[in-house]
Amino acid sequence: MNFTQSEIVDLIKFCRRYQDIIPEDITTCIINNPDIKTGLKRLSNGFGRTPVNSYLIRRPKAEKIIRLVSKYHGLPVMKVRSQSRNGELVRARQQFCLIATLFKYFQEAIGMEIGGRDHSTACNGKSKALQYCETEIDYLDEVKELINLFPRYKIILLERLELLMEKS
Repeated sequence: MNFTQSEIVDLIKFCRRYQDIIPEDITTCIINNPDIKTGLKRLSNGFGRTPVNSYLIRRPKAEKIIRLVSKYHGLPVMKVRSQSRNGELVRARQQFCLIATLFKYFQEAIGMEIGGRDHSTACNGKSKALQYCETEIDYLDEVKELINLFPRYKIILLERLELLMEKS
């Protein structure tokens, strides 16, 4: 499939404007519509949803995820985003990285949300969280409780967590 330069620009603008739309839905919509503008317009209006993932089209913003993780741990969001290496702050950051990854956020976006860090920090946080999930039952229970804060997405997030744990 070849795109014109203007279609690529439209796609970039769309992705920047609708960051809460899951990338797989954008791809599916582009594939299923011969004209990229029509497909993106249908998707932004809510008509391009795939039947299986119709409830996932709008994921919570990363800011909402970090607020819920911070609230769960009883910490201010600004402290979680800080450069501090305090254990409870690191734990909250790592769990945020994992949950945001389950929501299919890009590592660069996750890093920016936790205080302007780069993608490697976000990737490391996710990896550490997965490692702790496999070795500490309490940690896994915390992650599952955090997932329960998103009841609309609970089933798919638990499935994705299970798949990630199998891969690691």
